[in-house]
Amino acid sequence: MTRPTPQPVSGPPIPHLRYFGTSWYDRDFRYWRLRAYMSAIAIVGLALILILVALAIVVIFSAASSWPIRSVLLALGALAIAWSCYSAYRTLKRAPEDRAQDKPFGFPKTSRAKKSRAGGAGMGLGTAASGGVGPAGGLLALGGLFVVGQAIGFVLVTFQRYLNEEEWQAAQAVKAWERANNTASRRP
Repeated sequence: MTRPTPQPVSGPPIPHLRYFGTSWYDRDFRYWRLRAYMSAIAIVGLALILILVALAIVVIFSAASSWPIRSVLLALGALAIAWSCYSAYRTLKRAPEDRAQDKPFGFPKTSRAKKSRAGGAGMGLGTAASGGVGPAGGLLALGGLFVVGQAIGFVLVTFQRYLNEEEWQAAQAVKAWERANNTASRRP
């Protein structure tokens, strides 16, 4: 009686992910370079928003005539930033079952039409502000108050183990394949 020869097991299916290709599997230099680049862009974006907010506060303070008005404006600005941070927290908060599965937190997908409308509104305000319309510049600067929390959330998202749910799902699929085929994981 002859023994059947074992069939060689091919590697797990490694999907091609947007931005990372297949580098997410080995977590090689290219992967970490892209992750560092995304984190740096997020930090620079946050810094620009914070500078814009600081400039808006300085301009509003210099235009306010008395301390009571300045105090009210400062309280409203702090309230707007607190609302922004709470809104981002609510959006990023994971459900208990997602936490148990170690799913990454992240912002929900936004439709292309919604992004286009938001971008158009920002471009319109920016164009009006650069054309010398003072209130448009003020509205653009004040808008920064309402996106501080989202920018902080985006920075935090770039520092988690998996950048998004797509990468997490791909890693789970590879782990499931490895368990089914009794192979050791090469991932850290």
